[in-house]
Amino acid sequence: MSKTFFIISSSDLSRPGAAQFRLLAIARGLCEHGAKVNWILIASKVPDSIANDEKYRRINFIQVGKQPTSIINNKLASYFYRLYLLVSLRPTLSHLCRDSDHKALFSVGDSFLNLTLVKRLCRKERILLSHERTEYPYLNAKSLLKRLNLFLYLKIFIPQCDHIFVISKALRDFFSALAMVRKNNVPVSILNMLTETDRYQINEETEATPNKDIVYVGTMYGDKDGVYDLISAFGLIMDKVPDARLVLIGDNLRRERMNKIYEALSNISHQDRIIFTGSLGRTELIQRINQAYCLALSRPNNIQAKYGFP
Repeated sequence: MSKTFFIISSSDLSRPGAAQFRLLAIARGLCEHGAKVNWILIASKVPDSIANDEKYRRINFIQVGKQPTSIINNKLASYFYRLYLLVSLRPTLSHLCRDSDHKALFSVGDSFLNLTLVKRLCRKERILLSHERTEYPYLNAKSLLKRLNLFLYLKIFIPQCDHIFVISKALRDFFSALAMVRKNNVPVSILNMLTETDRYQINEETEATPNKDIVYVGTMYGDKDGVYDLISAFGLIMDKVPDARLVLIGDNLRRERMNKIYEALSNISHQDRIIFTGSLGRTELIQRINQAYCLALSRPNNIQAKYGFP
């Protein structure tokens, strides 16, 4: 029986992040188990570091549309352009679905309009729609527009899915308790965080470093990973481990959102041993991780940690 899986994404694969690494691990794993995987990129492209990677040679990357330079900085125009590309995607899907006995699509994100268009395409091509959720839905629903989007997402889109994948028991219980999910008997399963273990290992290409680098990778904003607590904790051990450094990898351009981090830094005697690298490319990011003495997170005890990555 031939099996075809689809991933539809509008994220920029040249900017490495947790979602990108996770989807690549899922796609690669499906290919290695004999499935055909079509990764459809909406108005984005595949960087050479991924396209030329031998480990991803079985993934069929398909680039649909190229975002006009005139709308790159216009979020609203870019959004509707991607919607237009989704609407016009059916001929491509129809062609890719030929000679396939089993068809499924893996969807991410929470944009109701995007996901509704994806669901419509799946229905027309008889493709099973699975949906992944890795964070508590109500975290960022502060504006009226975002609350409306969330209401439609939970009440209309989620009950129409064929399967829902989450990463924690709390999220599984949350979605399983939704009335329409129970009514439609939508399965909700835990799919733990995935990565490619062979990417992270010391080998002959790994450059040695004289420092014991404690490495964190993630966001510098908000309370998600408690970077400020990580800095304070490092301050407690830095005199006892003089060759240790704290390396913080992630976007740090929005300084106005890092007040707690700067407050924690003000209590550190040797701030030069705390290194902010900013955003890194995929190759350099993996290299930094492989050179690390250890990796660290400082998840606060909050609702985000309860429902997401614990």
